[in-house]
Amino acid sequence: MRHVRVLLVGAGGYGRQYVDALLDSGREDVVFAGAVDPFESAGLARCREAGVPVFSTLEDFLRGHAADLAVIASPIQFHEAQALACLGAGMD
Repeated sequence: MRHVRVLLVGAGGYGRQYVDALLDSGREDVVFAGAVDPFESAGLARCREAGVPVFSTLEDFLRGHAADLAVIASPIQFHEAQALACLGAGMD
């Protein structure tokens, strides 16, 4: 079975919906590779509790980790730079 590694950028606000969806999906083919958020939130706390690696910046994640897919749920003014960084790292 092929596993899809998912990175979530932005775990608060709308990002919390993605946290819950990823953690509650029950899918064995989806792996939560990490969550990035500079601010503590309920979504980030849930990630920590579930053992998901948590990072303060996207750059911290990219230094030693990889994902197949990035979900960008950060504030819109950060989307362009974050999308380009994720695409540059080979993520969809």
